Amino acid sequence: MPKENRHQDDSFGQQREIWRRAYAEAHSVRERFPRLERLTIDMTFSDVRGLGTYSPQMRSFSASAKAFFAFGCPRTLCLQGGFDLDPIIQTLLESDRDNSNGTLECRGWLHPSHSANTRCLLQLHYALQLLYQAPESTSSSRRTRA
Repeated sequence: MPKENRHQDDSFGQQREIWRRAYAEAHSVRERFPRLERLTIDMTFSDVRGLGTYSPQMRSFSASAKAFFAFGCPRTLCLQGGFDLDPIIQTLLESDRDNSNGTLECRGWLHPSHSANTRCLLQLHYALQLLYQAPESTSSSRRTRA
């Protein structure tokens, strides 16, 4: 196997291990965001380079799910790429908003040399929907105490 291919295989393995560890260490949605009942992310992709077509994805997170909102780039040969929606979700929760739409660009590489013209640049178009828990009414809290 050529040296470049071995380096690329090592890079993919390291990338997978970093994501695996981050996921394993993530708290649940309930632990991080006690008011949040469910989070839904709709994702579509557009390839400005015209190298491929990628299927839309939908992810739904209940309160017991891991609060890990980073996603690998769907482009198979992308190194060190992906999309992290955590800061966007955090901002939504802090502002008490329940939805957001936007676009992120993958900053990964299509070649281990990391030259400027080998950036991935795949675009993720996202739509976030947050469902907050209904506040407990005082009458229901009185009933549970009786």
